[in-house]
Amino acid sequence: MADNTDKTRASEELETFLKHRPDREELVEKNILKDSHVAPALQRKEEELKRSQLEDLLNTKITQRPTVEALVEKHILEA
Repeated sequence: MADNTDKTRASEELETFLKHRPDREELVEKNILKDSHVAPALQRKEEELKRSQLEDLLNTKITQRPTVEALVEKHILEA
């Protein structure tokens, strides 16, 4: 009898939990889920591609950064 009561209570708790579960939009807003229109099987590759593109962009910007000497000449930095 107690075993049946435990199952009933667990079932009720689960039902209550599921009723109060946040919807997909809320999880995306909180960055728990990714907002992607790509098939789930491709989402990881999409993230890897975005990261790779960002790395390339940052590396390009770093190589174009002015030297300390150039910044001193322009009076942006003090010697």
